[in-house]
Amino acid sequence: MVEKPLSLQVYDRPQFAERFGSTGGFAPDRKEQMLRVTADLLLALAPKKAVLLELGAGTGHFTEKIVSAGHFSRIYVTDGASAMLEIARQRLPNEHGLLHFDIIDFTTQWAKRFANNRFDAVASTLALHHAENKRQLFSQVFSVLEPQGVFVLGDHMDGSTIMGQRLIRRERALERLRGEESINETLIQEVMEFDEQRQEAEGDRCESVVRYQTYLDSCGFEAVECLWQDYWQAVFVAQKPAS
Repeated sequence: MVEKPLSLQVYDRPQFAERFGSTGGFAPDRKEQMLRVTADLLLALAPKKAVLLELGAGTGHFTEKIVSAGHFSRIYVTDGASAMLEIARQRLPNEHGLLHFDIIDFTTQWAKRFANNRFDAVASTLALHHAENKRQLFSQVFSVLEPQGVFVLGDHMDGSTIMGQRLIRRERALERLRGEESINETLIQEVMEFDEQRQEAEGDRCESVVRYQTYLDSCGFEAVECLWQDYWQAVFVAQKPAS
């Protein structure tokens, strides 16, 4: 039996999923801004009444935003953690059968499940950084898109240089220390180390914006752009060519 990826072992625990769903996870205010940018770009690029595949929907926070826009005719809401997806199923109204929920581990060869489907758009937020082989993952996204289909991705990032990586880690530590009265460099370093250990324990496999752009280009996408970034968060858009 193939062992589940570390991230699924963590996120599929009911208590973890419930806590994540209620608190919004790390830095919820910054996350909310990233989700808003991602939703705005998705709605601007996807045609009205498009069919959408969402990978790594988690507890449905982002799904809720795009459902309320009334833009899509069908949304496939997927996640590899059944505990997370069950929370999404409970929180999201499914009027007229708009939403189709499915357990999909995007770190596997998942695209073959959609051999008879093609999507106008694929979206994902704060999930795909858990995949070890992102080029393989993006290639599968490319394969399930209609010609001129769009991929909109908001995700956790790392720096492309040692300096950039350190600055991102420092900013994450300062975010965790927000509200503390006494902050010094020793404390910041301790929190940086704690945060790095926590990310490792949760199966994070963050890479740089440069690498993401390279992977997307190599899979055949065109018009690849990173249109927004805030330290460890970035939003990409990419399009499948017409032919």
